[in-house]
Amino acid sequence: MKRSYVAPDDFEVTPERLEWAMQTFQITEEEVKRQTDEWHDFEYRRAYSDWNRAWKRWFRQAEMFGTLRREHKPRRPEVVSEEQRTQDVRKWQEDMERLGISVVDAKKASVR
Repeated sequence: MKRSYVAPDDFEVTPERLEWAMQTFQITEEEVKRQTDEWHDFEYRRAYSDWNRAWKRWFRQAEMFGTLRREHKPRRPEVVSEEQRTQDVRKWQEDMERLGISVVDAKKASVR
């Protein structure tokens, strides 16, 4: 295979490559396409013959340099029972007393 400094025009993101990138880096299909476009426009200092390997390396470097746009899924708020809440408040009050801080002073400090 001939070595080249630019990615071949016929390089395709196969379903296997797409799945690899999405699963490995927890990114969307759109991000895989965006990164692939960036990669395709890049001109390398050294020639490559294994463009699949160069493509994967691009994604690893993007992760290392923090240029991947990750899919952010909103987290669900934790549901706490009234019993657990009451226990947490009691523990907090006991901790404040043990430290010599009155609960009233602690509440005022948190309001500021």
